Amino acid sequence: MSATIMIADDNERILQVLARVLEGLGTEVVTVKDGRSVLAVARQKAPDLIILDVRMPGFDGYQVCAALREYAPTREIPILMLTGLSGESERLLGLQAGADRYMTKPFDISELRQQVESLLGRLPRTPAGPLAGLPGPSEIERELAGRLRVGRPFWFYHAEIRGLSELSRAYGPAFGEEILRRTAAILVGEARGRPESQGFVGHLRGEGFVMLSGERLDAQGIQRGFERLALEFLAPEGAGRGWYAAVDPEERAFGPEDLNLELKEVRCERGLAGRLGKAPWAGRARSVTERLINY
Repeated sequence: MSATIMIADDNERILQVLARVLEGLGTEVVTVKDGRSVLAVARQKAPDLIILDVRMPGFDGYQVCAALREYAPTREIPILMLTGLSGESERLLGLQAGADRYMTKPFDISELRQQVESLLGRLPRTPAGPLAGLPGPSEIERELAGRLRVGRPFWFYHAEIRGLSELSRAYGPAFGEEILRRTAAILVGEARGRPESQGFVGHLRGEGFVMLSGERLDAQGIQRGFERLALEFLAPEGAGRGWYAAVDPEERAFGPEDLNLELKEVRCERGLAGRLGKAPWAGRARSVTERLINY
């Protein structure tokens, strides 16, 4: 039985192009033009993949994505966000809302096919998201809100892998998934390695992670661990390990300096929740997690 893909975009021309490409992959395609229709059709047809534009009538793509992740029957459907918004903040919003992948227009047809085939070929996921065993965005939000309510001081960390999207395009999805798994192991080892700190690690989907800890973590140690990981995968002596080479299809060499971990820390104390709510940009933030990332 062929896979069903739902495409949501208010541009008729883009809908036609996407439908033609995806039908060529042997899939059944359903098209809608607004956010409300996405929610209704997703609950009715339970597609195997949703390709979601950001700017649509009614609910925007971020709102639709978050709603799909909150509703149990649609929570595990892979979501690819396809949008004309290319800024880093827009990409982060999409991944935080629950998107699995994020592509910008104009898009490359071969890359789109690769992303779609990767998402359709994924094994059944847990509510934790792509990394089995780690809490996902909803669980992160609940844990964070609970700690803020208690009022006991703790540390918030946001870790974002920079350069992974470009490297994954060059080497394929397996490269990105392996880097994510290995990065998660570094973060879990630090946050949960001290039982007294009540460490918590969650995956925001995409390339972002959140850590919570009752005591300050060794941020420099985390960075050193990630630098070793980049060297292992991208240094010239480690690149010929068989399953990918260190040169992209355009013959541009990649090195360890092209893969970085951006780590932000915030000390959370009594009264912080109120300050987050009064911040000038708070109305644009869709979650406590996002407010802390931007704090």
